[in-house]
Amino acid sequence: MNPEEGDLRPQLLDRFGLCVEIEGIRNPDTRLEIIRRRMDFESDPQAFLAKWAISEKDLAETITTAQEMLPKITIPYTLLKMIVQICIDAGVDGHRGDIAMMKVVKTLAAYYGKREPDEDDVREAAQLVLAHRMKKTPFSNESLNEDSINDSIEKSKMQPKDGSAYESEDPSIRSEIPESDKTTQFAPDSSFQKKTFGISPATENRRYCTGKCGAQNGYGK
Repeated sequence: MNPEEGDLRPQLLDRFGLCVEIEGIRNPDTRLEIIRRRMDFESDPQAFLAKWAISEKDLAETITTAQEMLPKITIPYTLLKMIVQICIDAGVDGHRGDIAMMKVVKTLAAYYGKREPDEDDVREAAQLVLAHRMKKTPFSNESLNEDSINDSIEKSKMQPKDGSAYESEDPSIRSEIPESDKTTQFAPDSSFQKKTFGISPATENRRYCTGKCGAQNGYGK
């Protein structure tokens, strides 16, 4: 996105998974290196490509290995809590930011060759995922700094812990969740339904008989 062409609404920015800010290079030595490499390429393109072929191959192999490792990466529940806390403190609306950061954390761990992400991966992911989601209005200048990320991480560590297992459909999430966070499920004939919705035993029996008899007679097919 080119700022000179105008800014997008926050609702549209939120649909971009990641964002990086591109700035002009102010370091003289770096700018000189860019000129020198361009001159080398124009004088002998094949020699220039051969010079960087090894590093390009190493990078490609790193990416390929990371793609193979990604399905095996597990993310602890403690890091999920960090992600959620960072998004809450950043004032991020919706849940795309949380979900995108979780995926980026796992991707970074795979890229760096780690079986399990750590806090550094969370910090790096936060910068990539939340920078554009901090803008509540077009042309606003809200930004996410490293100090605020660290504060959110420390805040997540202060929350109570519990040793109960968290059962997730995603095998990559190896985590623990407090018992209080689990959703209580009730049996169909529980007293909760009777008291809350006024369902009497007679009503339950009628529903059961109607459903059973209807199924036997082919109703509802």
